[in-house]
Amino acid sequence: MDTWSKDELYRITDADDLHISPFREDGETYGTPTWIWSVVVDNALYVRAYYGQNSRWYQAALRQKAGRTTVAGMTKDVAFEPVDGQINDLIDHAYRAKYNGSPYLNSMISTRARSATVKVCQKNDILVEAYSPIAHGAVLDNAEVKVIADKYGVSVAQLCLRYDIQLGLVVIPKTTNPDHMRNNAELDFVISDADMETLNNVEHIRNYGEHSFFPVLAGN
Repeated sequence: MDTWSKDELYRITDADDLHISPFREDGETYGTPTWIWSVVVDNALYVRAYYGQNSRWYQAALRQKAGRTTVAGMTKDVAFEPVDGQINDLIDHAYRAKYNGSPYLNSMISTRARSATVKVCQKNDILVEAYSPIAHGAVLDNAEVKVIADKYGVSVAQLCLRYDIQLGLVVIPKTTNPDHMRNNAELDFVISDADMETLNNVEHIRNYGEHSFFPVLAGN
């Protein structure tokens, strides 16, 4: 995925007309354009769903991971990347600065809307790597995830790797154990849409134990 140019970001920052259209189920037809607020933080474009994770466009963006935006007279093919963690505090600040005085501001910086924050990137056929695809091992004891893994007859680690692959991410699990290497390569199963949705909504890990000092894990 490519970055936006400085000129494009200036135009987007000044505009309030961003319409988002994730692909429909066929992966080819653009969905009905939805007008949403947009902000720029650290040279990246972010949007949120007013109704949180129940918003139809947000759910489509998660499933399809791509679509189109129209803003400030520009129409772009884009990719969608859900975000979480401390970047949301900076996004809150950007919303306050851009939409100060709006009666909808509090809703857009609420927990509901924060949980449906998406980074919008221009498409450039660059793959994205999943950071720590098994959460430094913290996910291995998650009972809800284990139930789904048992359903497919695989380990929790294998389920996590397959989940990331179906999200379109590159996974490079770290191990020096030959058995783990073989298991990590045995991913010839497909997680159903229903189970993918369940995994999308698994409660976030709050404590990564000894690995919590990593900035990307702290506070998640």
